[in-house]
Amino acid sequence: QVSGAPAALPDPMDTKWESSVKLVAPDHYRVVPPSMAELSSGARIVPRDDKMGLHSIRQGSFFRAIGFRSGDLIVAVDGVPLTVERAMAFASASKPRPFTMTVDFERRRKPERVVIEVVDSL
Repeated sequence: QVSGAPAALPDPMDTKWESSVKLVAPDHYRVVPPSMAELSSGARIVPRDDKMGLHSIRQGSFFRAIGFRSGDLIVAVDGVPLTVERAMAFASASKPRPFTMTVDFERRRKPERVVIEVVDSL
């Protein structure tokens, strides 16, 4: 974690994801990814300058389960700035599992980082 703030813990109301999201270390999650329908219904993702804003993150959503909050701005994935085009390409890409990605984001103008291991099963 970059800012020194306390680690984001899964919301206790997010028991829906306990079989597919596991906090393995502070700001490090192991996940079985949700369907695109579940992912897209969990938050509004709005381009903002060279970042992707997360808004209206729903209680019980996958985004909430991995520690994101409304207002977070995704800056980069694996060190690559996240433009609209890259976000769309990333969402439609199929990478062999397991793989790990690092997501850099801003929360209240402070840099944060979360590591996400994508696996087939926990």
